[in-house]
Amino acid sequence: MNGTVIQHSGQLPPLVAQLQPGSDANVVVLRDRAELEIPVKVAEWVEQEQVATVSGEPGKGVFGLAVRPADPESLIQGEAGGLLVERVTGAAARAGVRPGDVVLAVNGQAVTAPEQLRDLAAKVEKHAALLIQRGKARMYVPIELG
Repeated sequence: MNGTVIQHSGQLPPLVAQLQPGSDANVVVLRDRAELEIPVKVAEWVEQEQVATVSGEPGKGVFGLAVRPADPESLIQGEAGGLLVERVTGAAARAGVRPGDVVLAVNGQAVTAPEQLRDLAAKVEKHAALLIQRGKARMYVPIELG
């Protein structure tokens, strides 16, 4: 990127973070043994959608999670879907959910999009069971609302 050779994917985010929104960069990628130069314009980071926020009527589906769709690196090999937890407050924090956890299901229903989590959270009255992946382990985390 901009002349810097990147050996592994972990080196790219810090380089991108040093660029100002609106600036131009050149990225060279290797595809099928051929180099392809891609000009890019750096965009401003837009906060991911927060679902099941801590505001709202107590006891009505308020988890306190900010999530985004999980990328393959966040999942156990062979898994699909899930939501990567970016921030935790409220009921989810009290239950022990941590940033970096991946929410796989709510009350037995798989989640793959923030909208699904929001819809499922809205149906919860007092208790929910989140199936989460933490590292290579899976566990159910009971959440008590309001």
